[in-house]
Amino acid sequence: MKSIDEQMLELMKPIPFEELLANSRRITMTPYGLQDGNGVDVSLIQCALRRTPEERVEEMYWAAVGIMNDRANTKRIR
Repeated sequence: MKSIDEQMLELMKPIPFEELLANSRRITMTPYGLQDGNGVDVSLIQCALRRTPEERVEEMYWAAVGIMNDRANTKRIR
């Protein structure tokens, strides 16, 4: 039986690039949307790439404005 240290070292080994590449090419539909073999949500990336850079910047701007408004209107509980 392996010690805990040996088990941890085994888990921390880097995944070979060839294996990552093979997994990333396998895109499947999950309950959470399209995902590649590494668990990356491909549908979000595709949605972002359909927009122009100006549209992406505008969306980020309004998201930042929303966060600032939320912070300004939040009451701290002590």
